[in-house]
Amino acid sequence: MMSLFKYILSGTVLCLSLQVQAQIFSKGKDADELYSEAVKETKLNHYQKAIQLSKEALEKRPDFVDQQLLLGRLYMLTGNADLARRYVKQVLAKDPMYKDAYLYAINIELGAKKYEEAECYVDEGLYHYPSDKELMLKKLGIMDAAERFFQGGVYANTLLDKYAGDTTVQRAYTGHYLLAGHYYQQRNNQLLSQENYERALMLDPDNEEAKAAINSMYVKSGSYTRAIEQVNAALAANPGSYDLMMRKLGLLGDMHDYAGAINQLQQILKRWPGDAKARSTETALRMEAAAWYSNTDPFLLYAGIAEKNPGNREALDKVIGMSMSRGAYREALAWINRGLKTNPNDQRLLSLKLDVLESDRKFTEAALLAERLRYNSAGSADQRSRYTNLKIASGREYLAQQQYDLALAEFDKALQADSRDTTAMDLMANTYINQKDHIHALEVLDKALAVYPDNSRFLLKNQAYWQKLVSMMKPLKSLLSY
Repeated sequence: MMSLFKYILSGTVLCLSLQVQAQIFSKGKDADELYSEAVKETKLNHYQKAIQLSKEALEKRPDFVDQQLLLGRLYMLTGNADLARRYVKQVLAKDPMYKDAYLYAINIELGAKKYEEAECYVDEGLYHYPSDKELMLKKLGIMDAAERFFQGGVYANTLLDKYAGDTTVQRAYTGHYLLAGHYYQQRNNQLLSQENYERALMLDPDNEEAKAAINSMYVKSGSYTRAIEQVNAALAANPGSYDLMMRKLGLLGDMHDYAGAINQLQQILKRWPGDAKARSTETALRMEAAAWYSNTDPFLLYAGIAEKNPGNREALDKVIGMSMSRGAYREALAWINRGLKTNPNDQRLLSLKLDVLESDRKFTEAALLAERLRYNSAGSADQRSRYTNLKIASGREYLAQQQYDLALAEFDKALQADSRDTTAMDLMANTYINQKDHIHALEVLDKALAVYPDNSRFLLKNQAYWQKLVSMMKPLKSLLSY
């Protein structure tokens, strides 16, 4: 009996000893192995399993930035923006050069429609990677999402100049102008809508969305010449199209070019002699032509009245409207200026002049006029905002020409109108940095942080600039100590 008890006891001790040895010699998977498994589970869309593995990896190695970023991405994929934001910020705090972390941070803020924060991250990323195409495309996307189409247009041109042959950039450029064209069309701003669609067609002449939209606007606004040009371009590629030839016939009739319309009809009847629709059009077209040519061109009539009697407002409005509908903006501006000689404070004429100047990219002149309109309508938030944006646009133009003093003056005036404008603050700081004017650059950044103490862009730029100054001072300190 005693021997049996000793046998059982020794067996139990042996089992316990083996368990202890297993715990001692088996350490489990390390952080790298857990990270690899988490990546595999993420690719399989097993997000909860991947999150669990990621947490285990971080318990073993808390400073594992790749793992922190993966966890941030997993929380993005599962719709938990707050936790995603926290982990991505931790990565950037530890490694400000981690490009993918900036991309994730941008996507998080874009998803939350926090466009200003998204732009802060993209600007910081570009500070470290100034020519990175992916980050530059993100910046354009942020501007478009925030409906800042004017600034986006300037940036899209910069991007295309830098990467002229890149198809991804070309698509982004075209997409920007299509989006802007649709935005202005929905708000009945035909002038800006047409301009943006035309820019899309300049790079992508075969874009069907732009062609359809712009043709509709040409007809609606009475700018038939451009509509004809578009149809002629389509006919050059497809000369035998009945629909295109009939569309051209209709446009020629609408613009009262009856000689051209009759010639076009003869070409159609030559190709399709039995076409009932074309034959029924001939008599009506000739009757309409006879009635039209019995009168004089209305534009010439109104222009003659406006020249002889500059105070005739109806005639002036007609010639301005006709000029703008044809896209003859300089001609329209000349008539507007003629009207302003008689009525220098006419608000409608001044507003039309501002629209023409802005469309012609004469930002400095437009800003001066916007300032005048702003004082005439004191308290108007729209006028103040437009004035501020024009001053910033004017400053950018001077900055591109390296006329720093003029650029700084424009940004300063923008801040006088809106002391909280982050774009003006940022551009002013960048201008001083480009001039290596350290004192004024830090002064602007300090003022910006006083207004926006939690603004990531200004915080990171301020810190980075101080670090740069300290690194510049080290050789001088060594020299002095020597």
